[in-house]
Amino acid sequence: MLSEIDEYIFLDNFRKSDPPYDAMWNGFRKEITMDIQEFNDKKDHYVFVSLPMRGYSVDDIRERIAELYKPFKKAGYKLIETVWTEPEPDDIRNHTYYLGKSISALCMADAVVFAKDWAKAPGCRIERMICNNYNIPKFDEIEVS
Repeated sequence: MLSEIDEYIFLDNFRKSDPPYDAMWNGFRKEITMDIQEFNDKKDHYVFVSLPMRGYSVDDIRERIAELYKPFKKAGYKLIETVWTEPEPDDIRNHTYYLGKSISALCMADAVVFAKDWAKAPGCRIERMICNNYNIPKFDEIEVS
């Protein structure tokens, strides 16, 4: 969630990029502030977990998702379900069926957490590209030694 400090850093950085538009700025600033407030006031925040799934059992995947979800659960986030167990339709010619379902689920995400080995999976790389292009906040799993 954005704090007031984050809000003003964001707004100040934006304002510096367009100084001649002060008359327009006040209306825009009010709109952005309302969007941030609306985000913070939302009852439910959702997190999406991105991790390689090919080659893992459903139980292993659910276990890894549960681990990555723990800190977000403590912060009040709800988990977006991304483990589908139904078989692919017979007419599917490649492995994009489940990726398409994941991309559809990303539209609900307020944040995405990536497993440390996300870069090994083409689907995770695509999910990360979507986060980058649509400014969805990303969090990376880190190894603690």
